[in-house]
Amino acid sequence: PSLNRPGCPTDAEIDKSVTATVAAMKILDAHLSNQNSSINNGGSSGSSAFIADPGTFTFADAVAGPWVYKWYLHADEFGPRLAHGRFGAVARYFDRLAERPAFQRVVLKR
Repeated sequence: PSLNRPGCPTDAEIDKSVTATVAAMKILDAHLSNQNSSINNGGSSGSSAFIADPGTFTFADAVAGPWVYKWYLHADEFGPRLAHGRFGAVARYFDRLAERPAFQRVVLKR
């Protein structure tokens, strides 16, 4: 959907952004899937997969977490175009982030 107001992105700009976002989520999902695979095949059980270090929340997660949250916020607006259902590792990652009290307070505003 276009916002059709001055200063708002055009339909072409929105389409380009959606395409780029889905491509980025594909990369993140593959990375997180590899992290989970490494944990399950040799790491300690019960470890969480984060971006830079499978068992540790780092600055990379602090930066990526709000971006992933924003991706979910636009689910109703763009629906299947954002391909949420295709990225199970990202969904599990977001669930882990959403359990963190600071993420709840700052990003989710709970």
